Amino acid sequence: MRAKTLGGVAIFAAAAFALQAWGQASGGQATALSRASANGGPEPYVAEFKVTAVKTMADGSTITQEFTQVRAVDGQGRTMTAITTIPASSDGTPATKVTVFDPAAWTTTSWDSQRSLVTVVKKPLPGSGIGSCSIMAPQFVSAGLATDGQASGKARAVVGPPTGVTAGLGASPNRAQVNTTIENLGTETIEGLTARGTRVTQITSAGAAGNSEPLVNTRETWQTNAHGIALTIREVDDDPKNGKRTMEPLSVSFGEPDPASFRPPQGYEIVTQEVQQVPCQQASHPAQ
Repeated sequence: MRAKTLGGVAIFAAAAFALQAWGQASGGQATALSRASANGGPEPYVAEFKVTAVKTMADGSTITQEFTQVRAVDGQGRTMTAITTIPASSDGTPATKVTVFDPAAWTTTSWDSQRSLVTVVKKPLPGSGIGSCSIMAPQFVSAGLATDGQASGKARAVVGPPTGVTAGLGASPNRAQVNTTIENLGTETIEGLTARGTRVTQITSAGAAGNSEPLVNTRETWQTNAHGIALTIREVDDDPKNGKRTMEPLSVSFGEPDPASFRPPQGYEIVTQEVQQVPCQQASHPAQ
């Protein structure tokens, strides 16, 4: 069964470099919910954005890619992010990538149309009790087919408790010398919503990061607090390393999103992974 669309717009995966670049700016794009709705959950909404990423290559040529991003929050507090590439040519093959976070079950579910595969990652609930420096490690994996968003089938593999560190805890490298300035851009009406703009400029000194000239990175962010929700509604990131990325809103609506958009399509294989926390002592002294 085909994945359903939001607002009539199909959602497809962005190209790798665009996803990586926007992943670095995920903090600015993330939606912070600051007010509960009448039923005790967050204020539900659906917002759709167009993102244009332009990267300049060493020979001066450019690669331009466009994609849309749909973000939705329902009354249960679940969040859904879907990314859609816009193929450069008419014969291009689009693909879908969707990520859903459920704060009640503390699970992250993701799927894409190219692989017809759903991955569900279950984590221990917050405050379950091992130090804040714990490491997450796979505990077991099960698999089945999606049936109304659920997995069926027996466990495919079982993995015992970790015997060593699964992620490094090395010391951070020395930070380059960076001069940061913040400008208040005032307010502007965007998609009928009042938004306040901020521009952050970071200048990395010449030679601090292997650069012969100073590196100037600017990020312009416009945030609205409509309906008590802090939502980044426009963003322009100009980075000499990753290129320029512009995010503009296409539509913003408040109200419950389509519940189907939070469920994977039927017939997709579902792989479930449970993770356990590793005590800090074990992380510091891995088994040999």
